[in-house]
Amino acid sequence: MSFWTKRPGVYSEYTVKSRYAAASSQKFAAAVGVYTGENPEALYEVKSVEELAAALPSQGDAGLYPLCKILLEGGVSKVYCAPVPTGATAEDYKAAFARLEGIENLYAVVCDSGEEAVLQELRGHCVYCSERQKERLGFCGAKESSGAPVLAQSLGCERMVLCAPAARYGEGESAAFTAAAFAAGVLTAESAGYNLNGLVLGGVDALVEAISESALEEMLGLGVCAFESVGGQVQCVKALTTRSMSGGAADYSLAALNTMLIIDEVMAALRTAMKQRLRGARNNALTRGAIASQATIELAAKQDEGLIDDFDVPLVSEQPDEPGVLLLEVGFHVAGVISQIRIVAQITV
Repeated sequence: MSFWTKRPGVYSEYTVKSRYAAASSQKFAAAVGVYTGENPEALYEVKSVEELAAALPSQGDAGLYPLCKILLEGGVSKVYCAPVPTGATAEDYKAAFARLEGIENLYAVVCDSGEEAVLQELRGHCVYCSERQKERLGFCGAKESSGAPVLAQSLGCERMVLCAPAARYGEGESAAFTAAAFAAGVLTAESAGYNLNGLVLGGVDALVEAISESALEEMLGLGVCAFESVGGQVQCVKALTTRSMSGGAADYSLAALNTMLIIDEVMAALRTAMKQRLRGARNNALTRGAIASQATIELAAKQDEGLIDDFDVPLVSEQPDEPGVLLLEVGFHVAGVISQIRIVAQITV
């Protein structure tokens, strides 16, 4: 701090910081798409539109570049750019997804392709990483809105978010743009419990078509994350994963995207807390009690945040065949977001 005068007296200076700064994500995103530049097997890490322009000069309004730009402009703090060559096959995309496997704190993967074979590879990537404690969600767009319900059923996974219809960005239009803008909105939301139904998308200009009410009902019933124009803005109708069935029967327990966000956040918090307990711990009654207590504290904190309604008393037990392993059993009830309020009136005239 410095002042312009040596004269005795009382002086002050101040700086102004806005409370309404643009949202910035705690978790990172990746974009996988066609890029015709050099090093098609490279992986780029960018934190701003300027860094993106330096790493991957724009090649028009399709493919990888606009997806990355939409994510950055939407407030994602770090984006990993994984190019695939023009005419890429599902195997090319699979190789690009594989380059993302080891990245920590990467939560959303956006793909520019609407081909089912490619999206099945994205599904496999997200499931594989999630099973290895690196939870991932795949965001993608349907090539045609009319084919979105069938594609959603084929994907049928709580880690896949299929968006429709296409949105305009610059001179281009693609449902992948809708997916990228929505992924940015999810990552910059206030919390995992923030109700994403009705979320207004930033970045994209407008939708290329309006979905009829009957088509919209079909989409929502089969796991398509559908969007509509409201007051000149692009708005999410209902935030869904493609998991609408289990064993051939309708099952919406994991259909709400917020449910997956909450589950992932609670499990990540428990793992972080347990890692701290693991250091130097002995397998004895005192340690087991401390682990159960710590798990209770973490679950109570998530209950206070409104992410879970209630939870069971955590149980910690030894594994007879593996003396170095403890089993922590937890159970909790996810606090689902409200999507409807149904009013039943009894009216007397």
